[in-house]
Amino acid sequence: TSGGQDSETVASLRLRTYERLRHRDRTVNYWDYERLILDNFPEIYKTKLLPCTNKDQKNTPGHVTVVVIPDQRGNNIIQPKCSQLLLDRIEAFMVTKSQPGIKVHAVNPTYESVHFDFYVSFLSGLDTGYYKQQLNRELQAFLSPWAFDKKDQIYFGAVFYKTDIIRFIETRKYVDYISTFEMYATGGESAVYGIGGMFVAASGDLENLDDFIVGETLRPAIDDMVVEDNFIVGRPVDVAVASSPSGILVTAVNHRIRIIEAGATSRSSINGIGIGSMAIEIDFIIP
Repeated sequence: TSGGQDSETVASLRLRTYERLRHRDRTVNYWDYERLILDNFPEIYKTKLLPCTNKDQKNTPGHVTVVVIPDQRGNNIIQPKCSQLLLDRIEAFMVTKSQPGIKVHAVNPTYESVHFDFYVSFLSGLDTGYYKQQLNRELQAFLSPWAFDKKDQIYFGAVFYKTDIIRFIETRKYVDYISTFEMYATGGESAVYGIGGMFVAASGDLENLDDFIVGETLRPAIDDMVVEDNFIVGRPVDVAVASSPSGILVTAVNHRIRIIEAGATSRSSINGIGIGSMAIEIDFIIP
């Protein structure tokens, strides 16, 4: 054994031998970079090479960036990341294997959160507080399964479809129905990167207020708002796509799930009615 790893099996030895004969302990193509790192750093789960790319993911000849994901699956970690020390070790190792004049960078993936905002009614007689948390946990496991099961894969460039999420929620045994479902993405062409890039329409114009969302409890200042609660960054999208080659779509920690009383036929029966609990263009309509 070595480095806390189990002893090598015959199958692993045979695979390592075949790979060693192919890359010959030096880097020429994409595959060589990736296999050398996986072979020498057992704590790494997956790699992806970005050729002619610097650490800022800009096109730069002579630079190579390797995106690395540590093997932290099954540990309830939605966004697994390598420490800076491990990234430095990988870069130092690749200096000894790369061709002269090639600068190798090791970076973590770019995790892009997807957030849901919807109304839901649970079956009559159920504890809404408990099942609200249960639904949030199941959404996390559905979108980022590797955080809960070590056997599940982490994919670069995954795509989330709004219809798939709605179907998943509606098939939960404790859900009666859902309403006004929105999916917000922080990446992709329709994304807004921070409050500095947001756009608020002219005063009194509510039609284009789609990338600065204020929640149902209106507060007087942005300082009092909570991200992913009543301050949501991103635009509603039907399809969420990673915005960069190193991007990985993940679930938000907490989705905005609002409860409709069991048996209600409209959102007029939402808990906490009152102008302070209403949201413009949802249950507070301006003629």
